[in-house]
Amino acid sequence: MTREPLTVSDAVRALNPGVFQPKPVDGVVRLTIYTEPTPKGRPRITVVNGHGRAYTPAATRNAEAMIRYAVTEQCRTPPFAAGVPLKLTVWFYRTRPPSLPKRVTMPVAKPDLDNYIKCLDALNGCLVVDDNAICDIEAHKRFGSPPRIEMELAQVDA
Repeated sequence: MTREPLTVSDAVRALNPGVFQPKPVDGVVRLTIYTEPTPKGRPRITVVNGHGRAYTPAATRNAEAMIRYAVTEQCRTPPFAAGVPLKLTVWFYRTRPPSLPKRVTMPVAKPDLDNYIKCLDALNGCLVVDDNAICDIEAHKRFGSPPRIEMELAQVDA
């Protein structure tokens, strides 16, 4: 008996079963993406034919593509209208390195939390119309299994 290979779409559905509510419930959208959080890498510069060319590292491009794909699979259009002030609460759960002593309970080493947040630029156009609408951010970095990114997006009351 032969099995058909899984597509990327099937893999994302298997990793993210029913965890996204495409419509805001009580003004809050909750989303969990089961992937290892990846910090946004610094742009790299190379010289091609005497001209400098800047590019984004492959690990960053792949992580942003995974985030964008996981969100757009569940939500075809942004759940909040343009110009609505939003609050993003996000938890990044990293895999705990096995070599780390048990007394270390929090991920206090690199990568920095702000670089994880920068990778969420992938939400532009799929979860939010424009990330300029995000007025408040609350972010947390923890060890967890499975590795994942949990987000809550809510409308800010003025």
